[in-house]
Amino acid sequence: MLQSLRISKYILAISGVLLAVAAYFALQLRADSGDIHKWLPERTEQNKIYDRFVDLFGHDDELILSWPGCTLEDRRLDELTDRLTTCEKCTKLFEAVNSGRSILDETSDKEFSFPREQLKQRLQGVFFDRNSDTTAMILQVSAVGKKNARESINELHRQIELVDGLAFNEVKIGGNLYTAHQINNATYSALKFSLPAVILAVLATFFCLRCPMLTFASLITAGCSGLVSLALIAIFGSDFNGLLVITPVLIMVLALSATVHLSCYYTRALDANKRDPDSASDPIRTMLASGRRPCTLAVITTALGIIMLSTSHIHAVRLFSVYTTMGLIASLAFVLLVFPSILRIMAARFATPPTTTSVPSAADHSSSPAPASANHSRFAQLVAATIVVVSLALLPVLGAGIGKIKTALQPEKMFSTQSKLAQDSKWLVDKFSSAESVEVIVRFDGELADANLVDQVRQLGAMQAKLGRLPEVTTTFSIVNVCKMPSGVQTASLHVQEKLTNEALIADFARLEARRVAARTEDAIYWRIRLHFEPEQHDSLPTFLTTITRKAEETAATLPGRPETFVTGVWPLIATGRHQMFTEMTRSFVLAFVVITPLVMLLVRGFFAGLIAMLPNVLPALAFFGTIGWLGIEIDVGTILTACVGLGIAVDDTLHFLQEYMRNRCHEKSCRINSMLTTVKHCFRPMAYTTLICSAGLIVFVFSEFVPAQNFAVAICVLLLLALTADILVLPALLVSPLGRFFEPNNSSVAASKNQPSTV
Repeated sequence: MLQSLRISKYILAISGVLLAVAAYFALQLRADSGDIHKWLPERTEQNKIYDRFVDLFGHDDELILSWPGCTLEDRRLDELTDRLTTCEKCTKLFEAVNSGRSILDETSDKEFSFPREQLKQRLQGVFFDRNSDTTAMILQVSAVGKKNARESINELHRQIELVDGLAFNEVKIGGNLYTAHQINNATYSALKFSLPAVILAVLATFFCLRCPMLTFASLITAGCSGLVSLALIAIFGSDFNGLLVITPVLIMVLALSATVHLSCYYTRALDANKRDPDSASDPIRTMLASGRRPCTLAVITTALGIIMLSTSHIHAVRLFSVYTTMGLIASLAFVLLVFPSILRIMAARFATPPTTTSVPSAADHSSSPAPASANHSRFAQLVAATIVVVSLALLPVLGAGIGKIKTALQPEKMFSTQSKLAQDSKWLVDKFSSAESVEVIVRFDGELADANLVDQVRQLGAMQAKLGRLPEVTTTFSIVNVCKMPSGVQTASLHVQEKLTNEALIADFARLEARRVAARTEDAIYWRIRLHFEPEQHDSLPTFLTTITRKAEETAATLPGRPETFVTGVWPLIATGRHQMFTEMTRSFVLAFVVITPLVMLLVRGFFAGLIAMLPNVLPALAFFGTIGWLGIEIDVGTILTACVGLGIAVDDTLHFLQEYMRNRCHEKSCRINSMLTTVKHCFRPMAYTTLICSAGLIVFVFSEFVPAQNFAVAICVLLLLALTADILVLPALLVSPLGRFFEPNNSSVAASKNQPSTV
């Protein structure tokens, strides 16, 4: 591929220009995780119902905030309300600012409202603490504010700090917009781990190679790969999020791992030249001839494993999948072009090729183990058979554990329990209703001008009362909480009162729409009932939703107007998404297996050999996720990613191992046991080094504030260690066992060697 030093210089010059362009685009990146819905499944039936809700009432993004001592008499409440309602910028970011005081002031003097003190009691658990006079503010976020979470929270922060005697850290805040803002902050925070991650990976590379020249070439190659992966995100107009922060580091450590394998082939060629100067060859050409195929297949299999995640219904996961795959493909060009070019130029510059005591040499390679005796062969067969039987026996056990996996999508679980988000959420839940809520939408036919709103609200109250008696429900809120309905007894005075109340509701309907408790179309009027439940109900949320839906439909069937009902909200999306996550992980993993297996079959030139070779690559994922299932540990978006990513990476070492094994069988004329021992001897250190480099580069993210990034790093490191163990124990056992006959090359010399007594 590299014909001369001049071509190497051309390649580096072109690469330099491309990197300058990539650096320009990389600097344009900004961190923005955007809407919290990007972390929830899309394109589901529940999403369609939620979209209908949004069309009627608008998005339900709200911010709830309060603080210790926030009562009706607290002057800071009035001052903050005034600032948020008079500041021109705030009015663009927040459509409405409600508090216990504003609701009392606006509603208590209405024809249909309760007396002030009674109204205050009916708003407990929503605008007032259930056990004290503490009140809360609820900010309805505008479309502009929803799109610019960072700007909205920063402006709120500024206005809070301007209130005398109030500090932002003192204020307790909850809501989806605040969660999105915290994810953005975690993204920026995670960026600071990128440099330590790269430094650790480079140090690990130097420790493995023990050669400054090879380490430098590996560093430049990996750095170029990571920079291009950043640029691709900016070029295609996406923003950084908490998962994409991992992409450039992942690309870099995988590129470093590939260069380690190439370095092994390079130093082996150098040592071979020293041993036999008369038949010396170009070590770079030899390196590429030996390493081009396995490195290309390794990148392709990893990319295929990751691209399978693009079938996910979660927007953030799809972005990670697409951009990581694109970065991997770009990194292959740098590994096969830039890395050899740097070696070519540096070798010419320093004249003396590097040597290394760490990478196995050709001299070592030529000294194959002595032929195995009959006793050793039988013992090896026994050990191999034991390992294979145990591995196969574990498959159904681990598979059963996977069926018990629990998933977590709750926004607050994306951060540690010590974070401000988690602490604020706990305080708000203790004082008010939890942020966990379900929306029940009730539809009555008819136009507003002719509607009997009193009768509709009376029917709504009957439904709310029945739903509120469900044991899972803590509090309920709708127009019923603030609207006093006349008795249904038909007397002249009550008839007049009902008519006046109905006229008052019709006249005030625009305000009710603005407060998002009601909505209308040309032929129908919609009312909204919000049901709050405790966070402990997360595990039984699907059953809870089924119960609510059934109860609402049964109640609606008994009402005079027989209204239509549907159940929706962010938490139903989460309930659907939790099941969807597991389904997607399983589907993506199976797809990755189906797509990667033919490539392994291509390498080993056999259908059954390819299937057998995939066992050591599937076993680590089954062991990891099966154990998690049996232990009852919840997994999140970050952990879900690792199933396909881990499979793709695990195949890399398998490909190098199998290529070395088949070369030994074809060219060294050794038996299966000797070929396996020789292969382990020469592949163990490179495989261990790649595991060390990848783990060193990713383990830093365990200190990230963003829990999915933490879990991704931990899960990948564990999967890599399991994959190394499987490649060193299970794969050699398969090759030595009777199943190893499927890996026999069609070579007469090998066939002849089978007649030797020591052959397995």
